Amino acid sequence: MIEPPLLHCRIDPGRQRSAGPHVVVHRTTRRPSFTYRGLELSHPYVVLLELASMLEHDDLVIAVDSLISRDPPLRGASLEAIWAATDSYEARWGAPALRKALLDARPNTDSPGETRTRLLLLRAGFPEPVINHP
Repeated sequence: MIEPPLLHCRIDPGRQRSAGPHVVVHRTTRRPSFTYRGLELSHPYVVLLELASMLEHDDLVIAVDSLISRDPPLRGASLEAIWAATDSYEARWGAPALRKALLDARPNTDSPGETRTRLLLLRAGFPEPVINHP
């Protein structure tokens, strides 16, 4: 039998503590969110902070790069805006890990493979590759 992936949800402190075997409940203070089709979702910058405590460095850089790609899912997303959001939360959650990932993130990337290759080349001592050179 295939196990379903874990679902992470956030609730205010003092509320229900569990929601079933495949749900991880995080009890935290209220954070920026938006409603999409009747479902309240965390703001993407908040999701980055939450993921920062769970993902490896390269995967977190990939997540940041995807938000600031050439065709971003969130209009107006930028490294500067993510830095500002991260700084507003100081050392809570995964802010230190996210700050480290932001140093390696680059705008206008197109794929996770592009980010992985860039990070691999940099670690091997090659100069910073030009992203999507025309």
